[in-house]
Amino acid sequence: MMGSFTPQDSEAGFQALFENATIGILVVNANGLIHQVNPFIERKFGYSAHELIGKPVEILVPEAYKKNHARHIHRYFESPKSRPMGQGVDLFGVTKSGGEFPLEISLAHYKNGNESLSVAFVTDISERRRAQDELKSNETKYRDLFDGLTESIHIFELLKDGSGNVTDARFVLVNQATADLFGMKREQLEGKLRSEVLGSMDADSRRMAELALQTGKRITYERYYPAINRWLAGSFYSPDRKQIVAFVHDITPVKQAEDALKSLNEGLELKVAERTLELKQSLFREKELNALKSGFVSLASHEFRTPLTTIQTSMSLIEAYSGDDNKEKRLKHIAKVKSVVKNMVDMLNDFLSLDKLEQGKAVFTSEQFSVTTLCEEVKEEMSTMLKVGQQLEGDLHEAGIINSDRKILRNILLNLLSNAIKYSPESKPIRFSMEPKDKHIVITVCDQGIGIPAKEQKHLFSNFFRASNVGGVEGTGLGLNIVKKYVEMLGGEIGFQSDIGKGSMFEISIPLARDI
Repeated sequence: MMGSFTPQDSEAGFQALFENATIGILVVNANGLIHQVNPFIERKFGYSAHELIGKPVEILVPEAYKKNHARHIHRYFESPKSRPMGQGVDLFGVTKSGGEFPLEISLAHYKNGNESLSVAFVTDISERRRAQDELKSNETKYRDLFDGLTESIHIFELLKDGSGNVTDARFVLVNQATADLFGMKREQLEGKLRSEVLGSMDADSRRMAELALQTGKRITYERYYPAINRWLAGSFYSPDRKQIVAFVHDITPVKQAEDALKSLNEGLELKVAERTLELKQSLFREKELNALKSGFVSLASHEFRTPLTTIQTSMSLIEAYSGDDNKEKRLKHIAKVKSVVKNMVDMLNDFLSLDKLEQGKAVFTSEQFSVTTLCEEVKEEMSTMLKVGQQLEGDLHEAGIINSDRKILRNILLNLLSNAIKYSPESKPIRFSMEPKDKHIVITVCDQGIGIPAKEQKHLFSNFFRASNVGGVEGTGLGLNIVKKYVEMLGGEIGFQSDIGKGSMFEISIPLARDI
């Protein structure tokens, strides 16, 4: 038979909660003296309980805030009620060693006999602050990259009437090159109607915009805009069937040159023809560049915008889940933020690596190291990224010391293994093997993933290439292009075999020492 619940049981339960709480609990009397602290407060501030009890609570307050703190305590006890402390103000605690950390405090009030006491619930928000700072840093990197492009890139949304017909468009996001093209500041242009900048949309413009929105296909164009007296050419498409992404460049000088050529007399016909050919070749090269840049535009509008939205939502939920009973939900969203930010940083690193390689700034640094040890380190590191049921299998034979660039080889292995994990289903093993062969090190990464369509394999090492069957798997389309360039820097070769639905096998051969 269950026994009755006594006041002693209740007191023991509350004492257990007080002792084991994962937030700080601090009891202060009306004179601002510390009455009681729980173990969390002791650990977080570095004091023992007997060092704190009976001391002014200002011992835990940074020097800059001590002056007014006693007045705030007095004001609270004049009208005590449960509420957050310091709304709109950044709060900090100071440890016994003098270190400061950000925190949140919620206040409650109760009486012990005739004594009025305040309870402060203290939460360390250092991790949240670090995540916020990291988010701001990555937003700045993305914006700098976006604004650093010399080509005009902008995103706009279509406006429709009650019958669903396109009537106008509104600029949503523009880079600095776009603002310069239209002679306006970015903040003035974003939110502005297209008709206010380029004039009303004619029937052809509305038709092409509607086609892009419905099909997602890239539409190319070239036309004159009287409102700005410029010829513009480029392409646009709708990656999400909601907004339009446009890549534009000013071809007015080209058009003016063409008009000038037409006015030349018959005696200059040969020179006119030669010049026209040069201009057409220049335009062809620009269109090829547009195709490459379109890959980046897609990333800018989707691979960055979508993760940023996810981060914003998760941060809002983290703030909402402030109670101790929501710790699991809070940790889940913090993990999601870290994962999304890591993906964005990886994408930015891909762009930076490609830029260094294409500009010849990547430097080969020769050093002696054990390739077997390196492979084992990479295998251990990548094991934390495996999906449920996945395993890294294969033999890493002893290969001795090689003379090469350890950092570059490590980046190659991380990229290949990351792809194998990413494009393989759960519970499918991934083979990672290494063995010496004919003064070379041969490393193989083999998966049982989605494979690469045969007709697309010729583009595998091209910039921004992503196979048509990758679905929603995130990626920049730059990884294998970077890997190939890195392998060539090491004096090696890379090959692959792949069957759709059966998986892919990549093999790299690296010399024991690169020829200089």
